[in-house]
Amino acid sequence: MVSRPKVKRVLFFVVPLLAIGGTLAGSSGVSAGSATYGVDYFISPPLVQGSYVAGSSESFNPVGTGACPSPWSIVGGTIAVTWTGTCTVMAADANGGATAGATDPTATVGGSGSNYVFTHSGGVTLTMPAGEPQRYLGFYWTAGSPGNVVTFYSGDTEILQLDTEDLSSNLGTMPVDQASYGSTGTISSTGGTPYVKHHYFGNPQGVSGAASPPVMDASLWWNNTTNYGPSRISSPFVYVHVFGQGGMTFDRVVFSGSYFEIDNI
Repeated sequence: MVSRPKVKRVLFFVVPLLAIGGTLAGSSGVSAGSATYGVDYFISPPLVQGSYVAGSSESFNPVGTGACPSPWSIVGGTIAVTWTGTCTVMAADANGGATAGATDPTATVGGSGSNYVFTHSGGVTLTMPAGEPQRYLGFYWTAGSPGNVVTFYSGDTEILQLDTEDLSSNLGTMPVDQASYGSTGTISSTGGTPYVKHHYFGNPQGVSGAASPPVMDASLWWNNTTNYGPSRISSPFVYVHVFGQGGMTFDRVVFSGSYFEIDNI
């Protein structure tokens, strides 16, 4: 058996995705075909709330609020996943719920929110059907809180673990005021396109002008009952893509930590 230790490395992908480093399984000396055997992960540009990958997807809107049904077939496909743990479908609020209709890779701002999945403590496990391991998972990670961790498994083997530290090490910290939202620090795609780091912070529903450029609505900054406020702007809202490479697949994903919000899987 070939040992595949976890390593830290910077990952790259095509524009418009941004490449960031993570903890993953794999070794640069182990390959299958043209791809390294392991797991890569990427983030979309800011304000993107859906995947660019065609296939089965779940917005949680047809499910209704309350306890997550389990098992249930993801909309648009035949993948009958199973949720276990403290899983709740929540109505849109400041911390979660993609903008209604924002299920593709287009940057979207304003509008109203939609249902999302929430786990308060103990975590929730997403299990793929027996005999149907997956090579890709995308999810909208909203209001990423300290201690939030997502772990991918192949059988009993942990192949990837991401947490909010991985995001903050690349995206930095929250804007200190409304005026700095559009002017402080950038991160570039592999094609060299710069994106403002602060545009990842706060709910996109409290922003206007997705491409002109985005502007935070100043009236929402101190309003804790809507999209922004001291506890709302501090968290990143990021669409994450995870790919198995060189034949690597996963059959179980664990979302753990308090206040983990997920949408558009």
